[in-house]
Amino acid sequence: MQIIAPCDPAECTEATRWCAQQKNGPVYLRIGKAGEPILTKGAEPWQFGKIRYLRRGTDVCILTYGVITKMAAEIADKLQAEGNSVSLVSVHTVKPLDREGIIDALKRHKQVIVIEEHAPQGGLSPQTKQTCLGQQGHLPARHLYIAGRVHP
Repeated sequence: MQIIAPCDPAECTEATRWCAQQKNGPVYLRIGKAGEPILTKGAEPWQFGKIRYLRRGTDVCILTYGVITKMAAEIADKLQAEGNSVSLVSVHTVKPLDREGIIDALKRHKQVIVIEEHAPQGGLSPQTKQTCLGQQGHLPARHLYIAGRVHP
């Protein structure tokens, strides 16, 4: 099973095209339906199985996916206003996870924040921790879960 959670309508379009053409088995495509804003304008091209930088910085990296990316972008804006150089990364392909891309993000940034609308078990944050420990890297400092609530 492959799992894709696009962050905006443009990423959803790219993911849908990929789903229609792929022959690797079943895909779960998790799409938003709350009129999500376009967050990927000017971003790197979408590629299945690879993290996607929506903006690049050097101090803080925010890893996120799906509709919660809007909230992550707002947090990135606040951190930027405080003088931080912030990367915002769409981890749109949740399975298979781009472990190499995450390792690279961990190495390039002083701090990594994982923001997801998921319970603390089985989501992006524990997978990021596991990837990091396997590579002897530093652990992300913050993990934010938005569980049990619907955020428009």
